[in-house]
Amino acid sequence: MKKLFSCADAYIKTMTITEMGQLKLCLGSIGVLIGLSVKKEHRKTVAVGAATLMAATYFPLMSRFVKDMSKMVKSN
Repeated sequence: MKKLFSCADAYIKTMTITEMGQLKLCLGSIGVLIGLSVKKEHRKTVAVGAATLMAATYFPLMSRFVKDMSKMVKSN
């Protein structure tokens, strides 16, 4: 697993912002397709889980981004 993550880290460093956006769109589309395949009776549970996971990952990432961006703005 460590080797896989090392390769992924190295590859991400070579990606442009456009390529990163394309990757995010691709992964988002996969998520939509998986969501469409969930049985109606389980959709609410899946939605709550997905919303929780999104919040747990999005807010820390955006917090770090805003902090780094504010440092860059102050240094200029």
